[in-house]
Amino acid sequence: MITSSPYEMSKRSSKWVLFYHKQTSLRKCTINFPNRHPLQEEMTQFYLYLYNNYSSSAGDAFQRIQEHNCAFLKLLKIKGTQSISSALDLTSWDIRDYTASTTAIDGLALTTVRRDLFCIRSFLYYLDPQVAEKILPLSIIPSQMPNVTRPIDASVIEKIAEHRSELPEYIWLAFQVFAETGARAGSVFALTTENLIALDGHCVVRMYYKKASGKKAESGTPSYVIHSISDRLAESLQAYIRNTEIQRALLKRNYIFVYQCETFRTNSNRMPSVLTSSTFSHHLQKLCREHCIYDREGQLPAWSARSIRAEVGRSLFSRGASPETVAAKLGNTPSVAKMHYDSMYPADEANMRRALYEQTLEVTVTQASCPAISKITPMYGSCDTDKECHNKNDCRNCSQRIEKRT
Repeated sequence: MITSSPYEMSKRSSKWVLFYHKQTSLRKCTINFPNRHPLQEEMTQFYLYLYNNYSSSAGDAFQRIQEHNCAFLKLLKIKGTQSISSALDLTSWDIRDYTASTTAIDGLALTTVRRDLFCIRSFLYYLDPQVAEKILPLSIIPSQMPNVTRPIDASVIEKIAEHRSELPEYIWLAFQVFAETGARAGSVFALTTENLIALDGHCVVRMYYKKASGKKAESGTPSYVIHSISDRLAESLQAYIRNTEIQRALLKRNYIFVYQCETFRTNSNRMPSVLTSSTFSHHLQKLCREHCIYDREGQLPAWSARSIRAEVGRSLFSRGASPETVAAKLGNTPSVAKMHYDSMYPADEANMRRALYEQTLEVTVTQASCPAISKITPMYGSCDTDKECHNKNDCRNCSQRIEKRT
């Protein structure tokens, strides 16, 4: 199946089904194309360009292509596929309408909106740099913003601890490592037995930075951080290492979090696996669903290594830690640590959405160059009347519902 992926990409069809390896598992991604000939050919050529120039492995290339594909298909869904025959037919109004529409979707993170705009811009830039600068200049794309995550309720953590016996041992151990260190998922899942070190009568964990490791090496800054862990957790990790020596020998890697999938039969020839972010989140979310564990908003907790890391950062700030202290523990710069973790959800999220919406919609209306639209007075507000209105276009003439911006 993997060897068929290049052949699949050579076809001019409405869909590609691509297979690739991710560590020890087989993954699949689907790339869809609109049924418009010039547009389909433009997207095909651009994806082949990404595949040949911007990735070190087939898996990374397919994931990058899938990100660009999802972003552009969202734009086409809002714009309407039948209304354009080429990507160069888009206008700056289409981009602003897309940004305003996606910002209004509660489930879509602002960082995702920003990433999608960069993907659309790179596609347009590939076709025609001048058109890309005219339709989607960098000034329209919002600047770097905090990656806000929903705080984890203490009651949820207590309930998870009560049912920890139902979790696989490697999931609960990884959960404790995340909670005590606040490390990134890539650093935790890449831990080897050599990274567990005895120091001054206590056990510490040496974690290497996976993110921006090349830049750290060039600048001479440390490429790893040493975290102290509790003696109880250290003993549990050492016991797990002893119990999984066979799996580690089969894998020929010294990763700590190796395991044999429970669904495999007893004498299976399948190789052991190394814990990943998706497996970690799957087991925690499954436990929450089975025991109806909800947060204060009545939603299932969005478990991920990222949410636990953010909670560690927030808890440090809430206890009065300085940005320098939080940055030293989490491996960020003080400014990034303060921007990402010294904030709460959902107030900051709402403020950022409002700012982005005003930037892309209201400011565009007031500064429009189109005569037919520039004459319309920008309006804002909400309805506070019980009057039933059948024609929503009368809102601008109704003083009870909406006001003029001064």
